[in-house]
Amino acid sequence: MPQGIQVLNQIRIVLVEPAGPLNLGSIARVMKNFGLGQLVLVNPRCDRHHPDAQLMAVHAQDLLDNAHIVRSIPEALVGVQRAIATTGETHAIPTPSEPPAKSSPGCSSPWPRTLAIPSLNKPAPAP
Repeated sequence: MPQGIQVLNQIRIVLVEPAGPLNLGSIARVMKNFGLGQLVLVNPRCDRHHPDAQLMAVHAQDLLDNAHIVRSIPEALVGVQRAIATTGETHAIPTPSEPPAKSSPGCSSPWPRTLAIPSLNKPAPAP
């Protein structure tokens, strides 16, 4: 197996509390298009088998079917050497921010080392 493919097999995409089946299916599709195969869902708030998720996944339904479901971010990151987090939300907790070249110099190389990219969403509202 070529070295680049081996590296891609090590990359783990972690989604925290994904709420929309359309988004979940789209992410699986993009992952498959880029050769990524490890999808981990932390407390998913939507069904990975929902028809909309399957429809958007197109040829990546296998990623949805084989997604590993866990209860916490630490559980999702077991065995990860380096984690990079992104979010579209603002948080009251002051979190230091650095440019990628400083915080993850391996990302500037053509084949980064193992990465996990959780999307840190707001916690689900209480029932």
